[in-house]
Amino acid sequence: MSQTISDEEQELQLFSSSPPPSPIVNINNKVNELVDQIETIDVSSNQIIIITTRQEPPDMARVAIQIVDIENGEVLPHMNLTGILLLLTRGKYTINWLQPNHWYGVYFRAEQRYGGGTAIYANEEFYLLKTKKAEGINGEGGKPIISFRSSRNQENGHSLENLILTIKWEQPKEERQNLDALANITLFCNNQINYKQLKLNGKEENKSLEIYVI
Repeated sequence: MSQTISDEEQELQLFSSSPPPSPIVNINNKVNELVDQIETIDVSSNQIIIITTRQEPPDMARVAIQIVDIENGEVLPHMNLTGILLLLTRGKYTINWLQPNHWYGVYFRAEQRYGGGTAIYANEEFYLLKTKKAEGINGEGGKPIISFRSSRNQENGHSLENLILTIKWEQPKEERQNLDALANITLFCNNQINYKQLKLNGKEENKSLEIYVI
């Protein structure tokens, strides 16, 4: 992920990347009931706390969290939780030792296995946010600015095999004047790499891109 702050009158960019997906990923309109989802993200000057739902037993679940330092282009040590580690932390994940008044990208992926692992339901979420100032005064700066999500849609004739990528402003319209967001998307399929861009200007609320699977 890469971004510069609007206070410096530069362009805001979000680069999204994710670990390779599991061999079998099935997502439908009941995904909220089948796999963990983010409920809130609490931000202070030096840490991020992610609160999620806890769907189904943890013995067949996996949660991965990756934090990217947007300003320095650095990927911080990531979480990859299963088994007893997930049992101890599930539902509340704390990322410490962050810099105050600093931009970070958050990637969250949850998996839940069913039928002995023959079916895997996955949820991926992406957020861009800023930590508060060291003295704790940062207005609304602790809230995510934009979110980036992937889903599969079976309505309006869309195939379940096609992937819907959506970028959305979380910041109020009056606070994003002269601000654009850009998602650089890297697609890996059949040993080939393709690149896509999804741009969202300050006047738009959200924008989606459908990836067709042939």
